[in-house]
Formats: sequence, C-alpha cells, structure tokens
Amino acid sequence: MPEVDQLIQSGEISSQTMFPSLRALKTLIRVRELDQAEISIINNVIEAGLPKSQLAGWHENDQVGYSWQISLDNGEQLVFTIEKDFKCLTDRPGEDETSLFPNPSESHG
Repeated sequence: MPEVDQLIQSGEISSQTMFPSLRALKTLIRVRELDQAEISIINNVIEAGLPKSQLAGWHENDQVGYSWQISLDNGEQLVFTIEKDFKCLTDRPGEDETSLFPNPSESHG
C-alpha cells in the first residue's frame, strides 16, 4: 500500500536492484500530465512516465493494475504493467507482508 499511496500522492516512486560487482539497476516511475505512457533507459535507470488522469484514485479503488503499450523505434510494442502487491495466500517464511494489499481471493478460500 505505501508504494501505491506514495505514487499517487507524491507522483513518484523508485526502487533499485543490485547486481554482482555492485552494479545497480534503478527503476523510477513518475505520474505526469501525459496523454500516453513513456519509458526510457539511460545509464542503468529505467524511467517510466505514466498518465496522471488514468491513475487518479488508484490507491483507493479496486483496480488491480494498469497496462500500457508503448511503441518502440523498431516498430515493436513494449507492454508496461504496474500492479498492486497483494498478500500471499500461503505462508512464505521471511516475507514481510504488513504493507501489502489484502488478497481479494482470501475470502473465496
């Protein structure tokens, strides 16, 4: 929940994945006044700009996620998807799920 709240309220979230040799790949997602989603990768940073109008209220509604098709220079399409992170239905030792959304399938089990 905190990541979705942060994205909607502040307009930005980021994360970093470390690789061997202490090289990092950073992901930066920004909500902006755009008609279409944008994405780029520069200096080990993947930056996505997402349309503010489409994400309004996402932290408060039941919408699981959003997906955009982004045209690439070679004519192909990149599908970019963001989704809410739900609690697992089975215990996973070592997982901290305190800030995750309740799993919608929990009441159907």
